Amino acid sequence: AATGPVTPAASGWGGAAFGLTSPGGAVLQALTTAAAAVDRSASSQRRRTDGTVVSGVMAMAFLGFNFCLMRAGLDCLRRLSDPAEVIFCTRLRISGLFCGVAASPMNPSPPRPDFAAPLLSEFLSRLAREPAVLVSVASTEGSAPRDTSAWMAVFAHAQVGTIGGGHVEFEAITRANAQLAGAAPPGDQGLQRFALGPALGQCCGGVMQLRFEPVSAVDAPALAARLGSDWRRQARPVALFGGGHVGAALVRVLSTLPFVLTWIDSRDGVFPAQLPEGVICEHSDPVQAAVRDVAPQSRVLIMSFSHAEDLDVLAACLLRQREQGDLPYIGLIGSKTKWATFRHRLEARGFTAEELAQVTSPIGMPGITGKEPEVIAVAVAAQLLQAR
Repeated sequence: AATGPVTPAASGWGGAAFGLTSPGGAVLQALTTAAAAVDRSASSQRRRTDGTVVSGVMAMAFLGFNFCLMRAGLDCLRRLSDPAEVIFCTRLRISGLFCGVAASPMNPSPPRPDFAAPLLSEFLSRLAREPAVLVSVASTEGSAPRDTSAWMAVFAHAQVGTIGGGHVEFEAITRANAQLAGAAPPGDQGLQRFALGPALGQCCGGVMQLRFEPVSAVDAPALAARLGSDWRRQARPVALFGGGHVGAALVRVLSTLPFVLTWIDSRDGVFPAQLPEGVICEHSDPVQAAVRDVAPQSRVLIMSFSHAEDLDVLAACLLRQREQGDLPYIGLIGSKTKWATFRHRLEARGFTAEELAQVTSPIGMPGITGKEPEVIAVAVAAQLLQAR
């Protein structure tokens, strides 16, 4: 049975979430602190050898779980060992961490973390410390700077997110600050209509209905579910093979866009110490073994350190396409000459012209020149957005 969400009030969750008394709760608290130190640099780093995935913190977690078994009995073990009831993931998600579940015969594929947009995590983190007014776009008519579900959280001295900028956002911030100060007229709460015309100094010509919603720390679980659901509907999975300079530049760009990014490499120590929130790093040896487990509808980008690895990953993607047809974009970095060579080798492996036509190579929006990693990253990100 579900135990319910872990609220910000239970931030010291080692004892609170499980109802354990010291030293059991203290050990769990120490365990989470250690896990934070290990995984702070990467939202999740996983290792795959011949298809086996193991979380970077599971060794510590296993020891902690056995201690809980001795202290709290079988019920605690049931809560911790059932992937459907690992209730601490809710708490760790808010703080930007992820504790994985090791692969096993009973759990052959570990659950992927349900990462929220970075802005949502920033909002929830600040909301744990101070109240805010959530301003969201309820509806639009005609031309408007943002679509329905866009939001902005207004705090006393900061804002997170945007509803489109310009004078309408300035006016919304002013009204939200008045609500926070308790000085807003009764009509300035709830739903408000903004005509984007001369009265606001704008000439968009449309209309926005904005909802003003006072929120505090107790609302965090509901907000995480609601706003996270909106983001997940828009986000698309990306599997990026290759931890080089272009891969790193792509991670920096794609992490700010509506994509859920898994970054894969066969080498140890290739991923940087600091990563944008939500990026899943995975070591895979052989690297092409990771193809079978990428999320359905993934956009695949291939740019490893080795042309031999690139070819193996590309072949694995084409085989998956042949069997499942669920990879809408397969992109290979490199020149036209590289692609011509790869095409010849893939034809020798039995792939048809129709199958090879599913590969985009070179990658990136045509017309954007430059070989700097950042330029390539912007061109590729634009192409992925166009392909959404």
